[in-house]
Amino acid sequence: MSVRDAETGQELLNFFAHPGRIYDLAFSPDGTRLATVSGPQFFAIGPEWTAKIWDATSGELSLTLPLAEAGHTGINLRVAFSPDGKRLATTGTDEATANIWDAETGERLLTLSGHAFFLWDLAFSPDGAHLATGSWDDTVILWDATTGQQLLTLPKERQPHDVFSVAFSPDGARLAVGLRDGTAIIFDAASGDDLLRLSGHTGFVTSLAFSPEGGRLATSSLDGIVKMWDGLTGDEKLTLALPSGVASLAFNLEGTRLVTSNLDGLMRLHVLPIDELAALAKSRVTRTLTAEECQKYLHLEQCPAVR
Repeated sequence: MSVRDAETGQELLNFFAHPGRIYDLAFSPDGTRLATVSGPQFFAIGPEWTAKIWDATSGELSLTLPLAEAGHTGINLRVAFSPDGKRLATTGTDEATANIWDAETGERLLTLSGHAFFLWDLAFSPDGAHLATGSWDDTVILWDATTGQQLLTLPKERQPHDVFSVAFSPDGARLAVGLRDGTAIIFDAASGDDLLRLSGHTGFVTSLAFSPEGGRLATSSLDGIVKMWDGLTGDEKLTLALPSGVASLAFNLEGTRLVTSNLDGLMRLHVLPIDELAALAKSRVTRTLTAEECQKYLHLEQCPAVR
């Protein structure tokens, strides 16, 4: 496990976390802890499935959660901190359930059962009141994260393809869902009404994230493409073509950078402001972009002036 400075790439911490494959990780909202989930790859015989919480500065282990006992095994594990950092949500692909744990004591607080097939992603709402789960049964369920009550179900008729990714907008009013057919849908999180349908990927939508101000939505896919959309109108704003499929992505707190985790084993940090991007390009590229390239990748009719 390696923790790096997001601006410089300098390695800050390196420690052995799990003997098996790490499927997912998440920082606590205050950045002081790091949660990881791990198990053997592709159902192989190996170390048991566990979640661990670490001190993000020292790498000291704080807590271990037995995921197999909670029904979480399989080829995909997911983890998310609640916004207050007091709870941890986990899921896996062997059981169609999600669990919510006390992030300090390790007590299992809730088991959420309602899906017919295994889960692929989950996300807390920004106020921590709700948890959204997306499943390969083609449904999304919104739960009360305190009582475990099922509040809203988006049935398969609304998104008739396996659900790979879910994300709330910063105000909690919208829920974005990424599908196997390359489509992303933005729903009203209270009513479940469709707000936008975004098409453009040719592979699974593996990850999506709203920008911190909520005006943009980034989507990534196994097709190696990252797209930036206007989160209110659905207009496509930016396309990034990467050399391999993209597993996940995230904005920085200012919304000026986008980090991607790629299937070629590399993480990439992308500069988003056009003026800053043009300056960076001027210092690194050997030619200017063509008008066609600016239209395709920057979604600009004219290339930005290079001084």
